[in-house]
Amino acid sequence: MLEEAQSAFARAGEPKRLEVLPYDVLGLYTGPGLDEAMALAVDWFDRYLRRTRLATVTPTPTRDSVAAMTQ
Repeated sequence: MLEEAQSAFARAGEPKRLEVLPYDVLGLYTGPGLDEAMALAVDWFDRYLRRTRLATVTPTPTRDSVAAMTQ
């Protein structure tokens, strides 16, 4: 599987980043492997995909607004 990931990485466009973690596949589903993989992914997404300001938060619906939508 590592060779497949390296091959895909070589063909991918920029920006890209390949990290080889010292875990088997199951080690990435829980514990420190999952934590480390997710931290790397979040860092990459924040760096390369969060180029615009985040949208404003949608207000929480009120009882009246929900009732109006369901009638």
